[in-house]
Amino acid sequence: MEHYNKIDGGNFRFVLSSGRVGTTSLREYLKENTSDIDVAFEPRSSRPAFMLWNFEKYIKRNNNLSESYVIRQREKESLQIKPGCTRVEINPFLSPFCKVLSEHIKDMHVVHIIRHPYTWINSIMSFRALGWRRYFIDSIPFTRLVHPSAVDHWSSLSEPEKFAWRWRLHNEQILESVNAYTKYRLIKYEDLSLGTTEVRIQMLTDVLEVLMPETSIIEININKLGKLNTSNSSTKPAFDSLPIDVRKRIHKICAPLMEAFSYTDE
Repeated sequence: MEHYNKIDGGNFRFVLSSGRVGTTSLREYLKENTSDIDVAFEPRSSRPAFMLWNFEKYIKRNNNLSESYVIRQREKESLQIKPGCTRVEINPFLSPFCKVLSEHIKDMHVVHIIRHPYTWINSIMSFRALGWRRYFIDSIPFTRLVHPSAVDHWSSLSEPEKFAWRWRLHNEQILESVNAYTKYRLIKYEDLSLGTTEVRIQMLTDVLEVLMPETSIIEININKLGKLNTSNSSTKPAFDSLPIDVRKRIHKICAPLMEAFSYTDE
């Protein structure tokens, strides 16, 4: 990879996840209720970089092209941050690039939002993608991660099992460089979006302390967190109707991280 100057993480921070974890409502809160923050929600260059990374994996080459592209874009964007302003990038497409980002960003600040894999599978299978993309996303190659531990038998897996492996890989990639992050906070979707008022306030406080630690947090109005971007409520949860053997296989796939995240098999 080309040599790059270190990006200043003091004013460029990240919210990373597997997606479908309530980040849309967090984006709205940050945009409307915090000053001096520039919110970048899944920047336009993100999906092409993600697809290129997947393609490079498929042809069994290194990821120099996609990684260089991601760093160049972040370097360019960091130079456009206004004085006194912090850029917060909310982006699930960045999980494959956590290692290279941590190597090129000085003082990297990360909020990592997780969600129980079973409800995540329900959500992602119902939602698919934002806007018009939901009608085409499954027919476009290289739009989804493939876990290296399952690549040899990938074609024989059911769709929910593939998503289980993707849930695991997204979160493994974020965790891989956790010791390289200057500031890191693991946040549960169930607490931030669905918890009691007290729990949600504490979780949002923890999020803001990573994204804007220099700002004194005096009052948080949790009612301003925003409306959850839910999938169609009329759609029957995909996970609930799965055969028991498929559920067992999904649990086996996700079990290592479920234990680490204190999620039960429910």
